[in-house]
Amino acid sequence: PQRNCDWISQQSFRCLFDGAVDNCPSSCNACPQCEDTSSAFDVTKPDGTVIPQRNCDWVAQHSFRCDFVGSLDNCPVTCNPLCVLKGLGDDASNITDASNITD
Repeated sequence: PQRNCDWISQQSFRCLFDGAVDNCPSSCNACPQCEDTSSAFDVTKPDGTVIPQRNCDWVAQHSFRCDFVGSLDNCPVTCNPLCVLKGLGDDASNITDASNITD
């Protein structure tokens, strides 16, 4: 039978099944905050240079900016692949690799 995110969330060890975290990031706490901040924030480049007052739109212009300190914390939807569902939450109901698991 098919399993869904509600079933995954009933037992935390099920998040270890192939496909569970990708399909059910909220259930598995893979991305505790899947919402980009609307506030300006400072980022720090790998060389230590601080760039003040940036936002997630600026980060999104170049993916390498997700590596700057401050970007991932403030822009999880932009920078975290587990948040690409962008507000769809746990609507992903097809977890094929966990479909033959029994309770």
